[in-house]
Amino acid sequence: MVADVRRALLVSYGDFARLHADHAFAPEALFRRADLLVSAGKFEQAVLQYQDLHDGYAKFDKRPDCALLMAFVYDVHLKDKPLARRAYLRTAAIHPGTPQAETALQSVAWMDGQGTLPAEMLP
Repeated sequence: MVADVRRALLVSYGDFARLHADHAFAPEALFRRADLLVSAGKFEQAVLQYQDLHDGYAKFDKRPDCALLMAFVYDVHLKDKPLARRAYLRTAAIHPGTPQAETALQSVAWMDGQGTLPAEMLP
């Protein structure tokens, strides 16, 4: 994505959510903003955005995604394995029975050396 476009979207999504915090689109705007932060390499800010979104919008349907994406950013981008592991376990504990919880538990198993490749990835 062109840096100028990304920067403009980051500002626009943030401004919308700040000015219209009660609007139904506000959490989605923040979710998109967090994704743009990841694509811009602003990983710490992305984690904070996902955290604020997860904790601040209890009825947002993408809360499990926010929790999982926080863990993923810690794991893949920030390379903080202990924090990633805790975030994956938190995802599973807060959002049991969701696909995101299952993915989080699989990620922990993989980190612990108990994971296996899916059958379609085996030679």
